[in-house]
Amino acid sequence: MPVLTTDRLHERMEEAEDRRDFGHMLRASAEALRIAPPDHRARAAVGRALVGLGRVDEGLEVLRVAAHVLLCSGYALSAIAALRTALTARPADAEVLSQLQELSTHISGLETRVRATVPPAVATAEVPENDADSLLPLEDGDALRAKAHKLGVSLEGLDLPSPGHVQVPFFSEVSAAALVPLVAGAQLQRVPRGTTLVKEGEEGSSLFVVVSGAVEVFREAGGSEVVLARLGAGALFGEMALVTREPRTATVRAMTRADLLEIRQDAVEGVAKDHPAITEELVRFARRRLLLGLTKTSPIFRSFEEKTRLDVLKSFTPRIADVGEVLIEEGSTAVGLFLVASGEIRIEKRDTEGDPVLLAHLRRGDVLGEIALIEDSRTTATAVVTRKAVLLGLDRRTFHAFADAHPDVRRYLESLSGDRLEEAKRAVSSKAESADDLIII
Repeated sequence: MPVLTTDRLHERMEEAEDRRDFGHMLRASAEALRIAPPDHRARAAVGRALVGLGRVDEGLEVLRVAAHVLLCSGYALSAIAALRTALTARPADAEVLSQLQELSTHISGLETRVRATVPPAVATAEVPENDADSLLPLEDGDALRAKAHKLGVSLEGLDLPSPGHVQVPFFSEVSAAALVPLVAGAQLQRVPRGTTLVKEGEEGSSLFVVVSGAVEVFREAGGSEVVLARLGAGALFGEMALVTREPRTATVRAMTRADLLEIRQDAVEGVAKDHPAITEELVRFARRRLLLGLTKTSPIFRSFEEKTRLDVLKSFTPRIADVGEVLIEEGSTAVGLFLVASGEIRIEKRDTEGDPVLLAHLRRGDVLGEIALIEDSRTTATAVVTRKAVLLGLDRRTFHAFADAHPDVRRYLESLSGDRLEEAKRAVSSKAESADDLIII
């Protein structure tokens, strides 16, 4: 006997939504929800289809129920996306805003270190193609909309616990009062496979949260693409746009159909007018995310177990350095150790004739300032910020206490300083090249 599966119904509702054929979208999504009441994607699609057909009140009611079901099930990010969809249809809807305020009390003020939990795909269900209760043959539009709405708001067959506290990266970092305008100012994007979301080299101004689907992160190298990561639902990228507008260091492209929440820096600035604390809350979040990644990539943390890296990181003081700032002046007293979290630092040294010789460009994960500390000497080179940077620093006294407490770190820095001293000597004493030849502009 021929059967109809919910997978096929999902394909139909997505194709219909792409065509903006909301009648067929409603028919397919309502049928999928009838067959499988826990199907969160079908329930939200019923709400969007009703809105698309001009039945905004009914559509918003379904989306609000979808958000409630998702929150009770522990999927707060997806609940946020459902309510943001509702606000697209009616930006100042009092009931939606009230529900969003209630949701904020379950997620705000929680420090997050993992990605958001998202609902798994609902198991495929099937019915006979000629099922007597099927909504697909229903020709009466009013009857279809009424039945779809009833299915969308029904909780029959669902065993829902009371909503608990749920961590949602980024959103949990802000106060409950600021969360409502922040979500209202976010943009919900539904993009097809292959859409470029972030482009390498462009100035960053947005943070993205993947609600569903997957994206890939890659860089251009030698005319080909080098994939750095693949990120699924619940992941977050682009957070450095909240700290600095430096160029994107990689391109991000949708691997599948994907739903994403985009939070632009100007939207955050708008919220900050009434909730000024949000700026520091989100900068603190972005820095912590950056530093968490840094502990996994910088050699200075290699000797530590992952669970102790954050504790070690607390010894360092974060700061932002603008382009042109001189961090270290050659021949000066040692100021401390710097670890580059983002941006770029130029290292240069004067040759015997007083001309600057470029030694290196330091980037994410590199350290500087260690030679004068290890050798107990004057600084041997000048360090200038060439791209706005986030740095972690240890002053001289803290450095020695830190290095004494962590012998592996001291050995790494001693080896690094020795190598760098040799490289500097070769650079400034080269007979084959003049200083002018070594300067890169």
